[in-house]
Parts: sequence; C-alpha cells; structure tokens
Amino acid sequence: MRRALERFARHLWYARGEPGTPWRLAAGLYRAALGRRWQRPLQRPLRPVVVVGNLTVGGSGKTPVVLALAAALSARGRRVAIISRGYGGRRTRHPRRVNQGDDPREVGDEPALLAEASAVPVWIGARRRAVLEAAVAAGAEVVVSDDGLQHRALPRSFEIVVIDGVLGFGNGCLLPAGPLRSPPERLEQADAVLIRGPVDDPPWPGAVFELEASALVDLNGADRREPDALAGRKVSAVCGIGNPDQFAAQLGRLGMQVELVAFPDHHDYRRRDLEEVPGPIVTTAKDAVKLRNLSPLPQPVWVLEVRAMLPQELLDSVLTHVGEFKP
Repeated sequence: MRRALERFARHLWYARGEPGTPWRLAAGLYRAALGRRWQRPLQRPLRPVVVVGNLTVGGSGKTPVVLALAAALSARGRRVAIISRGYGGRRTRHPRRVNQGDDPREVGDEPALLAEASAVPVWIGARRRAVLEAAVAAGAEVVVSDDGLQHRALPRSFEIVVIDGVLGFGNGCLLPAGPLRSPPERLEQADAVLIRGPVDDPPWPGAVFELEASALVDLNGADRREPDALAGRKVSAVCGIGNPDQFAAQLGRLGMQVELVAFPDHHDYRRRDLEEVPGPIVTTAKDAVKLRNLSPLPQPVWVLEVRAMLPQELLDSVLTHVGEFKP
C-alpha cells in the first residue's frame, strides 16, 4: 500500500501537469494552515547551529552534505555534534545518543548511517530543541542538524537548503497537490542554497554539488573495490530512498546495466524482499545499515559509498560563520 501511495504521489507531483481543482484547493488549505509558520524562526542559539534541510518531501542529498560539513568542521578542530529527529526509528521523546551498531529500527536509518560514517556524536529525539540542548551539554561547540528546516522550535544560526537538481520542486505546488512543504520564497531566507547535480543551468540561485562515488564495498566491509568495478555487469539497484531514479542513474554512469528495485523511503527490509532479486545487488549506504541485520543474504550485496563534493565557497561561508559567531 505504501509503495503504491508513493508511486501515485510521484506521478501527481512530477509526471503530470497542473493538478486538478480538488488538489489545488487542498494545497490552498495547507497554505492557510501554515500561516506565517513557514518563515524562518528568529530565535538564535547559544552555539552555532547549521540546519541542512529542503523544501520538498523526500530525499535531496541532505545526509551526505551533513557528513561533509561535520568532517570539515572537525578538521578545523571544532567539537561537532549532529542532531536528527530519528525518522523511521522508534519515536523517543527524550534525547538519545546514537552509537555505532545501534539497530536502525530503534534509532532510524539515517541516524544509524550518520553514527557509522562520521566521527562525531549523533543525537536524536522528537523534540529537536531538547536534542540540541543535550548535544551542547555533552560538549558540542557546533551542531549540524540533519533536516529541521520546518521545525520552528529549533533555534538556528545558519541555514542550507538542498534542492534535487533533477526533480526540483515538481509541479511547484504545496502539499498535497505537490511536493513542497514550504513555499519557494522560503529560499530567500536561507543563508545558502545547494543544488544536487549533475544539472545544467538550474533555475534556482545556488551552488551545484555532486555526490561522488568513492567505492564499492561488500555488505560486511570485507572487500573494497573501485566504484566502477561492476562496469558492464547487470546489477539490481535495491534501495528505499526518496529518489531511487537518481541512484540508478549514478550506477548507470559507472557503466553498470541497472534493473531498479525500489522500495518505499525508509523501508524496513525483510529477507524475503531480496529472495527473487537477481544478484549482484548494489544498494546505498542508507539501506545497508538495515540490510546488514539480515545477513546472510541470498545474493551478493555491494554498497556504493558516496561523498558530497561541496563547493569551497560554501565551506568557507560556514567556517567563517562559526569562527565569527556570537550568541
């Protein structure tokens, strides 16, 4: 059912023209309910807080951006923490630190990936402000929030909006007629806009970045190869992410012959999901943290590791902001 609903929504938002009158009326009600809550909150935090978010439903490459920012700040000697709501895990009201090896079904797949792939503390909780306070109390000098752009209770000092350069804003409508959680004019209030490429002449002001494939690693990490090691091979691209087509396209650019097997975003995998899928399977790091719990699997599974190649001007802006920050 969920997969069917996601397919319907993607068709409505991205594959069709202007939605019908009932959908536009529903979007108008959503806008009325938002009121002025879509605007950037004015409260400032006691420490630099960099929010990495988007305006649309679904993935746009936020998590790799968060990892790249945390690594850049840590390399400058800053004590960094990452915070997240923990979507896809068990809802926890009180802040919780995520450790490597924590069950993604408990903490969420993205926080599990962040804890595995970064060298900084990762905190989750339904009340982002409380999570921020817990991270600072534990010693964080700088906090990077994975999503949270629309969470008005979260103080922030720097905002980065990430846009999928292929999907963009779809039909440009607010929910439920379109994919927008906030109106497009919200971009004007952000400190920086990142556009995930490859894309030529994007219609939004901002800097283009790409997710560069860095390696193919077997699911248990015992074998590490060049990202194009399966070039010329037929592979099954298995993923439960916001934009599965971009993952399949990236594998295609690496020379693989791709059959896409897409599950709903944040899918809770079962071993039977892969029983009829021909190998070799290539998946994302976000999916891998859940698939490892199912080992042994019936087919070989390879994980495509990627890193966000952020523009130097953005990194300089964030580092300057942190260095000059005053509460």
